[in-house]
Amino acid sequence: MNRNFLLTVVALLVLTGLGCQAQVPTHGHTSPHRGPWALDRFSSIPADEVTVDSGVTFHWKEIPCQLLGVRESADASKRQQAVEFSKRWFQNIHYKHLSFYNGSSPLTTEDGACVVWLYGDIYPHGTSTLNTEVVRAGLVELDKARWADYSLHCAVDEGRGQRVSLAS
Repeated sequence: MNRNFLLTVVALLVLTGLGCQAQVPTHGHTSPHRGPWALDRFSSIPADEVTVDSGVTFHWKEIPCQLLGVRESADASKRQQAVEFSKRWFQNIHYKHLSFYNGSSPLTTEDGACVVWLYGDIYPHGTSTLNTEVVRAGLVELDKARWADYSLHCAVDEGRGQRVSLAS
């Protein structure tokens, strides 16, 4: 594996283990990747109400969502495996509720899909993010360029933080 890929996977895994908040530089105006976020009024969503569309996209009710930092594999077999993997992941969420690390600084695609860093509790393993799990399984590709101006601010301990960018 190449070094950049491994560094990105490590960054994704670090984000999973830390309390992270997203930051999008606005440069004095609203970023083109920000807009009305349909999930804005929800602190969590029920995992058993999610419909998996692909390995990186899903719907909750009528709200389309896309995982942050990943894209579909070019390999059709991996794409199908990613769909099955995602369905199993949603089914294994303990307490049946999912949350978003980046809810404080939401992103949307051009067509209005909510871009999420999605996490839930999988007993007995603890917090799990679908974003990192599909990467770890080798079923999706990293998408660092699309949200290059986006970073997550992770609280390391008592008020101190660390900024982690998907573009690093």
